Amino acid sequence: MGGRRKAIAATITSLVVFGTLVASNFALYASREQGVVLHAVSDQAEAVAAEAELAKGLVALSLLRTSQSVLEASSHPCSGPLESMPALRSTVLSSSLGGIAASLRGVLTLSGALSDNLTLLSPFTGFVPGYLNFAVSVELGFSSSLVQYHKAEVHYLHLPVLYDGSIAACLSAVGYLRSKVQGLKRTPGVCATASILGAIAEAARRYSVVAREAGLTLSISSSTDRGLHCPTIVYEVVVSQYGVTGVSGDFTWRVSEGGSLLA
Repeated sequence: MGGRRKAIAATITSLVVFGTLVASNFALYASREQGVVLHAVSDQAEAVAAEAELAKGLVALSLLRTSQSVLEASSHPCSGPLESMPALRSTVLSSSLGGIAASLRGVLTLSGALSDNLTLLSPFTGFVPGYLNFAVSVELGFSSSLVQYHKAEVHYLHLPVLYDGSIAACLSAVGYLRSKVQGLKRTPGVCATASILGAIAEAARRYSVVAREAGLTLSISSSTDRGLHCPTIVYEVVVSQYGVTGVSGDFTWRVSEGGSLLA
């Protein structure tokens, strides 16, 4: 009888030990499995975050490329260059990279942060006074069984177009020329052709120097349209910035303003 009790006790002890080992191994396996899953989620989250940065940079690059193509397409009026560039006032773009959806809205801005952490687009990042600057709102989204990702950011970008300086030089030259012509002392019955052409030449000399100091080129061309008595002189002020560094290569930015003067 005593031997049987000992055998039963030994069996129970073995079952307890075996059960403890099974429970321990199961807990270890479950812990490892959970660790693998967490590691996989972490890896995918890091990959998504990295691709999101690339997607953000690419869609912002598209904004600058689109803007550059508009800027270099033709000359723009000094008195209202943005009127000839409605596409730049508000631009909406979208793209997809590796399942990451990126949407962007860009607008021209007169103020913003001087530095920006969108390093993929350096040196076009940050607000630069006097340049053509953009405020860019970007939304990024990604969804999978393991990772849900959403991010919204605002960035400031620019193209090194001497926007303020070119418009100021052009309008100043036009204003000076018109003022000089209006102030001419005219002799009744005598055409003021020579005096007006002299005023055009003087305005060109004066403001070409001003423009050159600002990194710009200014020229004033004229033509004479013969009338019944005194001719009409047609003029055009053109301010150019050559070799502007753009995201798609160097280009020329140009603004112009014309008019006519009765001699």
